[in-house]
Amino acid sequence: MTVPKGRGETVLVVEGDPVMRGLVAEMLAYLGYRVLKAADGRSALAVLETADDVNLLFTTLALLCSMTGIDLAEKARSRAPLLKVLYTSDDPVEVAEQMARLGEGTEFITRPWRRGELALKVRSVLDAPTA
Repeated sequence: MTVPKGRGETVLVVEGDPVMRGLVAEMLAYLGYRVLKAADGRSALAVLETADDVNLLFTTLALLCSMTGIDLAEKARSRAPLLKVLYTSDDPVEVAEQMARLGEGTEFITRPWRRGELALKVRSVLDAPTA
């Protein structure tokens, strides 16, 4: 399997667990993406205020500071309507419930994943036409 590489796009990784956040950031950087990191929704919004070239928001469904990944995505897209979003969770039931709630076109990847699976999913989200 050929692992698709980044083309210099910027991905904002929002993850409360510092180990997981570092792991995802490392994987994406290895794949050729520019990576920005945030520990929670408020920090992510602050990053988005200063970085105008973020192409993809990669966020967990559940975040800290009373903001979910879905709340974060809505706030982020109100500022940058073309921002693409990829949600992640280690709970397949939560993913299924949120997919049903948010509808078609919402992108999820369930943990655990391998680097190749992550690479394929990120590339497919970035390459998809903007709605």
